[in-house]
Amino acid sequence: MGNTVLKQGESVYKTYTGSAVLTPTFQIISQYPKIPVERMEFDDFVLVFDSPYKINVRQENEYFIHEDPQLDMICWGKTLEELFDAVFEEFNFLWKDIALEEDGKLDESAQRLKQILLLIAKEEKIQ
Repeated sequence: MGNTVLKQGESVYKTYTGSAVLTPTFQIISQYPKIPVERMEFDDFVLVFDSPYKINVRQENEYFIHEDPQLDMICWGKTLEELFDAVFEEFNFLWKDIALEEDGKLDESAQRLKQILLLIAKEEKIQ
């Protein structure tokens, strides 16, 4: 199975390089319960993960959900595309507001979160 590149303003369906077409069906979810993401491409920077970040997808009622207790992250969407958009936006927020912030402006829990973020991903500037 290939890895996913999430790009700002593009559908994940266009950038998924796995062996199956990613559609919001339980069959695909059960086939790919952890979707690996190598990089997230934003307008002004790219996050590259040291090892692919796993989006753990589960379905509850009409929602697709991803939880990452290590990053204190819970994202959801009514479609897989909405879920991926939510994860993408959460990483955009976490990177800009936590990872890049001065330590003195962060409380203790935010500093721990910053350390985790800086361990799992690196920023590349878009040229």
